[in-house]
Amino acid sequence: MTTVIPGTDESFSVNSGIIGYFDRSSRYDFCRTTAFNKKYLNKFEAAVPLVEFVDKSFKEIVPKRHAKQLSMVKATDPNYRIGETAFSTITVNKDYRTAYHTDDGDFRPGFGNLIAYCKDIEPVYLVLPKYGVAINVDTEDLLLVDVHEVHGNTEIIKKTKNAIRLSFVMYYRENMWKCLPPGEELKRVKKNQRIISQKYIEGIL
Repeated sequence: MTTVIPGTDESFSVNSGIIGYFDRSSRYDFCRTTAFNKKYLNKFEAAVPLVEFVDKSFKEIVPKRHAKQLSMVKATDPNYRIGETAFSTITVNKDYRTAYHTDDGDFRPGFGNLIAYCKDIEPVYLVLPKYGVAINVDTEDLLLVDVHEVHGNTEIIKKTKNAIRLSFVMYYRENMWKCLPPGEELKRVKKNQRIISQKYIEGIL
């Protein structure tokens, strides 16, 4: 993944990826299973018990938000759900220091659920400047946070060459409920492509 620095022509590589399922976007006008799921299905399935544990904690800690998010998941085609949890998608970041930002596309009445795996690094804090709060999310910690509040994390300082920090943010994409079953999504894409092709033939585009 490449990120452009705002106001400049400079960009840098970011070790960040998506697993689970994703809704339509301007780049991909169809709902889809992520490339990770397709390529590493066994690894994804092996991680589901961890996702279920996070979901159980989410329900216990913030039951009202969990209930709202779960209701959206239940209204979503089963092909785009992570098991029986309240999540559709997971963002995975490797050794990535995020600038201050707000997440986009997440279900606003729900919550982001963050866990991390840290090895041989100094504490890394997730900072919420509005509240003057900084939280060290270490291995085996779970942080529930409103990802639509401005947040970012402090510098990742490694102690050894084998040091690593992985963060996993679990959430529900707000438009997943609009997704059709995979076969219907394919038909929809083909239909839209025919419409666009016809417009080119007619000189409209």
